[in-house]
Amino acid sequence: TRCTVRSDLNATLHQLLIRRRQAVDALAFERILIEASGLASPGPTVQSILADPFLSSQLSWDAGVALVHAQHMVRQLREYPEASEQIAYADHIVLNHCDRCSAKDLDGVETVVRSCNPNAAIQRTSHAQVDVASLLATRTWDTIWGFDRDAARLGDAVITSVATHTHGVGALSLHSEQPVDLDRLQEWLRGIMDDPNIDIMRIKGIVRCPQYAESVIVQGVYQWFDMRLADDGEPQDSILVVIGRGLQREAMRQSWVNCQITHKG
Repeated sequence: TRCTVRSDLNATLHQLLIRRRQAVDALAFERILIEASGLASPGPTVQSILADPFLSSQLSWDAGVALVHAQHMVRQLREYPEASEQIAYADHIVLNHCDRCSAKDLDGVETVVRSCNPNAAIQRTSHAQVDVASLLATRTWDTIWGFDRDAARLGDAVITSVATHTHGVGALSLHSEQPVDLDRLQEWLRGIMDDPNIDIMRIKGIVRCPQYAESVIVQGVYQWFDMRLADDGEPQDSILVVIGRGLQREAMRQSWVNCQITHKG
């Protein structure tokens, strides 16, 4: 079962870290790569690692990478809900077998992929020829820093695409030039993650709040989320991207607006 697989994975990671610590003159791990099976949903697996007190104190999740067959991706997204989930959880998408598609077809594939995950980095290639070192340096926050604010800006909040052809997986991109109340934001995020009508896959954001000079990074996977301070200065604005099924557009828009702090003159 999936629970057994996740338990086995956690037990293996425990053993690796303990054995490495006990070894004489052993070098620390730089990366641990976990390859999921073709129909696996990454979210529960990542959450099980992050929710483990020992593992979360030793490991941090850098990024999720999805390898996509460009020629068949649109059909796979239409036929297999797992494909939509794998795209939704990814931070970096390798669009492979591009040599088998026309430029127009590739643009169409990217459009469909971005309807699931508008902020993932997409890399076109053939024969899986990628710079491995660069791929291993991928960080989940890279795509948030590159968010297109000009395209998203519309008043205090904006909601972009919700897909109708990827088994209901869609994305809401929310933007605000106002500071955000951290307590209200946490309460809202807990509420949507506990809502049985909403299936949250990813939450990524960088928010500005009056309590801290630094940016506050928001990271959510499946039913787990975390907030921590960034290493940079306070951002000019706030960005939050929510990916999942059953996203209630207007309700979420209003909740995002309610999280903002407005100053009345």
